[in-house]
Amino acid sequence: PDLSISEMREPFDELIPAGEQLSEATGLKLAAWAAGGAAKSAPGGAASPLESPPIEEKPSITDAQAKKANVLVGQLRDAGHITTEQLWRSTGREPVVSEDGELHWSRLRDSLSKDQASALIDRLERYQANVAVTA
Repeated sequence: PDLSISEMREPFDELIPAGEQLSEATGLKLAAWAAGGAAKSAPGGAASPLESPPIEEKPSITDAQAKKANVLVGQLRDAGHITTEQLWRSTGREPVVSEDGELHWSRLRDSLSKDQASALIDRLERYQANVAVTA
């Protein structure tokens, strides 16, 4: 399609800058956009392809949400489908390395609001279902 005359031009101009070749990162940005996520730029112009839509801050993650997220993260990470860095970036946050020099899921998990945890759990469940279908 001719994007220059399409009403889809604005989101695509942001998702795929002129002259940029398609890549895996572009595919991730498009997938996040198609799933309702944002395609915002991170500092330095790098895109955060899996960034969640802005969610109003609410009370902290519940124990039940933390347990559910831990199970999903553990299963997907152990199977090699996701990394801790991808989890951080999927929430629109720059990964923060702990004092021990490692990047920990628990640090991110404990910083999530209820709404953010719910959105992440939903995305992880959808991803897990998609991985199971292709396996």
